[in-house]
Amino acid sequence: TIEVWVWNESVADEESLVSWSRRGPDGLSNMSFNYGVSGSAGAVGRWSGDMAWGTVPAAGEWRHLAFTYDGSTQIVYSDGVENSRQENLVGVDTYSGVPITLGNQRDDAGNLLGHQYQTASLHMARVRVHDDVLSSAQILHNYNEEIEDFTPVPLQGIQIAGELFVDLDAAD
Repeated sequence: TIEVWVWNESVADEESLVSWSRRGPDGLSNMSFNYGVSGSAGAVGRWSGDMAWGTVPAAGEWRHLAFTYDGSTQIVYSDGVENSRQENLVGVDTYSGVPITLGNQRDDAGNLLGHQYQTASLHMARVRVHDDVLSSAQILHNYNEEIEDFTPVPLQGIQIAGELFVDLDAAD
């Protein structure tokens, strides 16, 4: 499960929030949670199993966006409410050593894509990557618990660029 608070002034085609693995060359090599208007990969990019938002979350205000995947079904949520679902999917090859990346994706060699259309041009606040699948009730609860922190909150003008590496095999 991934949860992200995001502010996007203008929603582009496929802006990456959180990605891991890498793009190509096969159908199970990519995984990215996106905020975009693309009718194929606006919500999730996987090569095999891309998914659009049912209704693209509106721009110009803070949004709580979430993604869950239980090994078969992927669901995206906007502001605590299920937005789109896709079932009967197979897993993704996450390629050991390729880090979890915020605001971008990686090419088939594992390098950052740079300023391509998948690169985010938005603001992210709280980003949580869980190692289990949150229920719809848990996602709605998290949204309701945190909405006051983001309403009304103007952007502070702080920008952080970089990447996050999480070793999921390491001990706590």
